[in-house]
Amino acid sequence: MKMKKVYISGPISHYDYSERKQTFLQVQRMLEMKGYEVFNPMFNGLPKDATTNEHMRVDFKMLCECDTILMLPKWNHSAGCAQEFNVAVAIGCEVKFLLSMEPLIIVDTKFE
Repeated sequence: MKMKKVYISGPISHYDYSERKQTFLQVQRMLEMKGYEVFNPMFNGLPKDATTNEHMRVDFKMLCECDTILMLPKWNHSAGCAQEFNVAVAIGCEVKFLLSMEPLIIVDTKFE
């Protein structure tokens, strides 16, 4: 069975960058535990100070590789997320919504 590919969409601009990076990583880990291949725009290969246009070009390419888009809370307050949503719908992605960012507990266990 082919692994489903999911793109994480959430507001980034006008937020604390470190907090956003941590939130996206937390969601990525949750999705990976559910068996998804995750495309995380916080790790798109561009430097933090690249322009919004540069990020969106790379992010849209990532999104077009996906079957699903996961919209994070407050996505509808972000012009970039709205554009990602529209592209996802236009290319036939399944759209899912994360309604709240409850604390996620992730345990890494090492067996020796």
